[in-house]
Amino acid sequence: MPRRIGISMGMGSAGKPANPYIPEGYAEAVAAAGGVPLALPPVGSKAQIRGQLDTVDGLLLVGSPDYHPKLWGEKLDPATNLINPRRMAYDLELARQADRRRIPVLGICGGHQLISITRGGSIIQDLGTSHLYPKLICHSGARVRHRVDVEPGTLCAKALGRTRLRTNSFHHQAVRSPGRNLRIVAHCCDGVVEAIEDPRPGRFVMGVQWHPERMFSRDRVQLGPFRALVKAAGARRRGSR
Repeated sequence: MPRRIGISMGMGSAGKPANPYIPEGYAEAVAAAGGVPLALPPVGSKAQIRGQLDTVDGLLLVGSPDYHPKLWGEKLDPATNLINPRRMAYDLELARQADRRRIPVLGICGGHQLISITRGGSIIQDLGTSHLYPKLICHSGARVRHRVDVEPGTLCAKALGRTRLRTNSFHHQAVRSPGRNLRIVAHCCDGVVEAIEDPRPGRFVMGVQWHPERMFSRDRVQLGPFRALVKAAGARRRGSR
């Protein structure tokens, strides 16, 4: 049976037009990995979000502008580019409900940070003004590529089939602390967190900071996280029969 992967949708930044859309590459990556992509519009009550999740076997949390730092107890940094508030409220509820129901989840960039936030983690609001990484390299730009080192034996390493790769980079924030039952499993060469996951048996919760959906057509290694999500979704579906 096809594995149905729900995909959260973008809405732009706060104060800008709020027409939901799926950013380019996400649906194509899910389809290439053998899943059936289903768009989940950011509307509805908690009960309606439960209804959305009833229709899927796995969940893909896509990139986004910045989540409000009040979520982890910080004041707003001038460099923060706030997400549309309607989408933020929806994303938080969607991610929390999926987590409670143990639905397999993959988060990309902002989605990776959202996983951390919903588990009680914290985010660096702006790498450029942070003093945590004295050897910080550029992390945001169409031509930026850098090395990522992945911890052997992790979900992420198994999904990629390797422990070192080159990735793109389109972010100015990063995970500081991953949150409950999450571990950091990959870093950039400068120390910035590049992947997190839930290591508990029977769980598939993984986030990556880069954008594999923009790379998989040229580098099939980047399809690995989507294949792993689809596989976990298939196992969940079989287990629910």
